Amino acid sequence: KGSLPASELALTTVRSGAVSPLGLPGIRPLAFLDGYLVYVQQDGAVMAIEIDRRGLKPVGRPIQVHDRVRVETANNGNSGIFLSHGGALAVSEGNETSRLAWRDRSGAFVPISADAKPFMEPRISPDGTRIAVMTTDGGNSDIWMYDIRQRTLSRLTSVGSVSSATWADPTHLVYAAAGKTARIGAWLLDISGGRPPELLVEIPGLATGVSLSPDGRTVYFQALVDGAWHVMQTPRGSAGAAVSVS
Repeated sequence: KGSLPASELALTTVRSGAVSPLGLPGIRPLAFLDGYLVYVQQDGAVMAIEIDRRGLKPVGRPIQVHDRVRVETANNGNSGIFLSHGGALAVSEGNETSRLAWRDRSGAFVPISADAKPFMEPRISPDGTRIAVMTTDGGNSDIWMYDIRQRTLSRLTSVGSVSSATWADPTHLVYAAAGKTARIGAWLLDISGGRPPELLVEIPGLATGVSLSPDGRTVYFQALVDGAWHVMQTPRGSAGAAVSVS
């Protein structure tokens, strides 16, 4: 529960549903192998520890059993490592890089930036002068901005947990990233600089796709509720529960 750095592992039984905390920092259990629990920590370390299944508690101290893997901080801590119950291991490595480009009416691509990065979800500003785009680096995800007139690419955030970003107006971006106390926060960033991002609202569960209403009073976002994605709304600055609108 909470943020990834604060996440801990626990065991539960199918029959009773009782949860037994293990007191181990971890974000993703992979498998039980020969009495050992193999899991991933927030820093990407792949660990193993013996588990007393009767007492539902760890035995001894965890040991690292694989090199660190990439952890997608902005995507619920997902990582490209998979382990079968028979011990077969599959690990993904590397990043996909691309260049920002226009696509004209004939279907041809015209590059507009010489920089090649793992770009995701480019968004053109309402006045057509800038492009906000997410990039990943070692599992961390942040917002960069390409100035179309100046032909420059610059970094806007350094939080490492941005999962979505959109324009509120020509000079402000709304993005989803880790909150101060909750799992996700909706933030408002003035791209001109000079002031820190404003926390619009904190969201306890898994959420993304944040946006701000034209009058600036309501925050909209996508949230995972009871196993399904819903569009939610909540007043700006509200500490209360959000309301589903779809």
